[in-house]
Amino acid sequence: MNDVFCIFMCITTVVYLCLCFVTDVRERAIYSFPCIPLAGVWWLSAIRLSNQSPVMCGIIVFHIVVLFVLKVVPIWADGDNDLFFLSSAIFANAYYLAIRNVPLYVATELLLLVFGMVFSMLVAFVEAKRKHRKLGRNSSVALAPGFCATCVILIVCIVKMRWFLWTI
Repeated sequence: MNDVFCIFMCITTVVYLCLCFVTDVRERAIYSFPCIPLAGVWWLSAIRLSNQSPVMCGIIVFHIVVLFVLKVVPIWADGDNDLFFLSSAIFANAYYLAIRNVPLYVATELLLLVFGMVFSMLVAFVEAKRKHRKLGRNSSVALAPGFCATCVILIVCIVKMRWFLWTI
């Protein structure tokens, strides 16, 4: 990805993620159409960064299978599944800019998923407190804020690694 296109992708993705954050907190729905094309471009960037590595192709196939399983088994809403796919694509780019160790990749991606869920729960607690509601088992929790925060952190890391020679 050349620099101008990468900057455009980073800005476009951050704007979309901010929109997702706000709409999911307000309406419990996100506009998921831009998510899959953005994820596709980020995955293509990861393939290009890895010089079409078989490991990266395996990672992509794994995430596509996980996306289809999440769509078939309704654990989260469709928009949350798409945001998970987008965050995985952005993480794959950061992975190839920093460290190329598959076990570390898996561990770090799982930690980022946990961070996203914890951040979503913090947003849910703040939202419940603000609306004077009790957060229970059947409460609606917005997952998009966690994915959005994780993705924005990853994009900041990508920008720092590409242009400021900073490593994780």
